[in-house]
This record gives sequence, C-alpha cells and structure tokens, in this order.
Amino acid sequence: MTRRHRRAGEWTYTQTVNPETATIVVTGRVDHVSLDLLCATVEQLHNNGCGVVTVTLSGAADIQAGTVDALTGLLALLGHPSADLVVN
Repeated sequence: MTRRHRRAGEWTYTQTVNPETATIVVTGRVDHVSLDLLCATVEQLHNNGCGVVTVTLSGAADIQAGTVDALTGLLALLGHPSADLVVN
C-alpha cells in the first residue's frame, strides 16, 4: 500500500507500507501533514496486532525538527506496553 501527499502539483511525500512485515518506508518531505499520515499508519498497524513497527526514513529530502521525537513519542499515545517503534 502506498500513501502520498501532494503540494503544488508535486508529490512531496510517499510512504510505502508492508502490513505483513509491519514496515513503512518514507521518502520525501516529512512535515506536519505527512507526519499525521505516518502516525495514522503506525496506529493502524498497531491496532491490527503488529507489536513492532519499523519506520525507515529513506532519502527523505527534508525532515522537519521534532519528527523523530514525535515518532518515538507515538508509543505513549498507543498505550500498548509490548509495542515498539524502530526508526532507522
């Protein structure tokens, strides 16, 4: 499954999701909009029983300040002690 965010006619963010391995590969600009999309995907995988979700920021052109902190803080919002989030 692939989700994208478009700004000014161009794709600025893409996340490719493999639900069987609970992996998400992110490319492009990671801003507040794409972070919301990413958090929703992580939460969806978690709700579907994935205990470990791996997020790879691959060739991200622009990662706004606080993005990695927001991803690691997502665990507290999920409220599941056996869940883990790995950011490569």
